Amino acid sequence: MEETPLNLLWSFVVSIFLIGGCFGAFMGGPIANKIGRKNGLLFNVSLNLISAVLFGTCTMADSVEMLLIGRCIVGFAGGMSNSFMPLYLSEISTKETASILGVLLPFGIVSGVFTGQILQMEAILGTEDHWNILLAITAVPALISASIWFFIPESPRYLFVMRHNATAAVQELCRLRKKSPRELQNEIDIMRQEITEMERLGSTDENVDWTIGSIWATEDLRTRFLCVLMLHTVNQLCGINAVVFYSTSIFQSAGLSKQQAEFALLGIGLVNVTMTGMGGFLIGRFRRRILMFTSMISACVLLVIQIVIINNIDAAAWLPYACIAAIILFVVSYGVGIANIPFFLPTELIPAGPRPLVMSVGCMVNWIMNFSVGMFFPIMQSAIGAYSFAIFATVIGILFVPLFYLLPETKPN
Repeated sequence: MEETPLNLLWSFVVSIFLIGGCFGAFMGGPIANKIGRKNGLLFNVSLNLISAVLFGTCTMADSVEMLLIGRCIVGFAGGMSNSFMPLYLSEISTKETASILGVLLPFGIVSGVFTGQILQMEAILGTEDHWNILLAITAVPALISASIWFFIPESPRYLFVMRHNATAAVQELCRLRKKSPRELQNEIDIMRQEITEMERLGSTDENVDWTIGSIWATEDLRTRFLCVLMLHTVNQLCGINAVVFYSTSIFQSAGLSKQQAEFALLGIGLVNVTMTGMGGFLIGRFRRRILMFTSMISACVLLVIQIVIINNIDAAAWLPYACIAAIILFVVSYGVGIANIPFFLPTELIPAGPRPLVMSVGCMVNWIMNFSVGMFFPIMQSAIGAYSFAIFATVIGILFVPLFYLLPETKPN
C-alpha cells in the first residue's frame, strides 16, 4: 500500500477500538439490566475470547479485516465492562467494602495499561513477529474470569429491586455473605428502601425502561446526571493521556536514552497504578468533594507549571528534572480523585432504576473524550507544542465551577 492509504488504515485500526468502546459503554447498562449482571459478565468474557482468537490468527490468515473486527469487538467489551462492572461491584459490596470494591475498575484499567507497557517492550513482545500475541493475551484475564464465573453470585440488589424476585435475592445475599436471612435483615430493609425510592421517582415496574429523556425530566436526577457527565469528561480531558504521551520526549530531553526513557515511562505507570490503588483508602476516609476538587486544582496548577518549564527547558540543566517531577506529581494528583471518583460516585448518586443507564451514558462520554484526545492531541502538539496543555487546564477550570456548586457530598458523616 502507498503511504497515505496505509496511514489512513493504521488510524482506523487504532480508532476502531475506541469507537467500539463508545458503543459498548452505552450498551453495557441496558445489557446488564436485560440479562443480569452475572450473565453480562459471561457475555463480556465471550467477546474478549472471540477477539483474542481473531488477534491470534489474523497473521496466519494474512487478514487485516480480522484485526479490525477483533479491535472493534474488544473495544465493545472494554466499554461494556466500564459501565456495568462498577454497577455490579457496588451492588454486591457492604458498607465496609464499598470504597475498596468501588475503585477496582479504575485500578484494573491502569494495571492493565501498565502490564501492556511492560509486555510491549521490544525485549518482550513488542516486535514485528509477536505483536499479535501481545493483543491475544486479552484471553488470559477472560479465561480467569470464565473459570470463576460459576461461583460468583448474581447481584441481590438487581434481583430484589429490578426483578422483584425477593426469594432469589435473599438466597443470593445469604450465599454471598454466608449469613442467615435474620442476620441480613438490615441489608434487606435497605433494598426495600431502594424500591420506595424508585416509587417516589415513578418507576416500580421492571418493564418500565428509563430513558435519557425521562431522567432529564426528573428534577431530582437531572443535576446528578449532569454531574456524572462532567466527572467523566474531566477524567479524560484533564490531559492524563496527553501528559504520558509527552513524557517520553521530556525524559529524552533530560538526557535519558530511548531505553532509559522507556523505563522512566514504566515508572510513571507504576505511580499511576499505586495512586489509583490507594483510591479505596482515600475514598474510605475523605469526603468525595474534597478528593475531587483537590485533584482538579492540583492537576490544573501542575499543567500550567509544565507549560512554563517545557517552554524554558534549555534555560537551566535542572529544568528537565523539574519537569519530570511535575509529571509525577500530576499523575499523583490525578490518582487522588479524578481517576476514581467518576466511576465510583454514580453508584452513590443515582438510584437503582436509572443507575445503569446513567453509568452507561457517563462511560460513553468518557470513551468519546478518550477518542477525541487520541485524535486531536498529536495535531495540537505539533501546532502549539506545550501550550496544548493549556487547553486541558482550561477545561478543568471550566468544569470546576459547576461541579463545585452542583456536586453533592455522598459520604455520610
